[in-house]
Amino acid sequence: MIDKRIRYIISAVIAVIMVIAPSITPRAANNRLFNFDKSEIKKVRLDDGDGGRVEEIENPEKIAEIIDILNNFEYTTSHPRDPNLIGCGYGIDLYSDSFGEDGVVGYGFSTDSILADGVWYTSKEESLQPLVESIQSGGEYWVYVRGVEWTLGLAQKAVLTMLYGE
Repeated sequence: MIDKRIRYIISAVIAVIMVIAPSITPRAANNRLFNFDKSEIKKVRLDDGDGGRVEEIENPEKIAEIIDILNNFEYTTSHPRDPNLIGCGYGIDLYSDSFGEDGVVGYGFSTDSILADGVWYTSKEESLQPLVESIQSGGEYWVYVRGVEWTLGLAQKAVLTMLYGE
């Protein structure tokens, strides 16, 4: 009779655990990378690494939209950056007094992934596409020569493209 009682108690405990466990087990945390405070970001710089366009944004409403996009980015996979590959399709720099001595943090990104601290984080969706679209066509083009930035007009860009290609 004791064996039946023990089996009954064990079965009852297991049944209770199966019912209660899902409600007390913490759910997997979302895979968000960022939690930037919109009010601390003073400027955003978006770079089109392929076409050379650069856009600097200081409008607080536009900055808030961009920060929302970053803060809502959820990745599904991650992998280290391939050290043999250089550059990114796009870049974003955030400027804030809270970012240490330089006051800037930067990331490479594509429409569905972002490079942070040497790791590519990829989403199932193209959730960063709005950032790509934020880089307005016809903006300034930049050239880096021995560490100095030079701004080119569109005519100069066309001449360089004819001479050297994209």
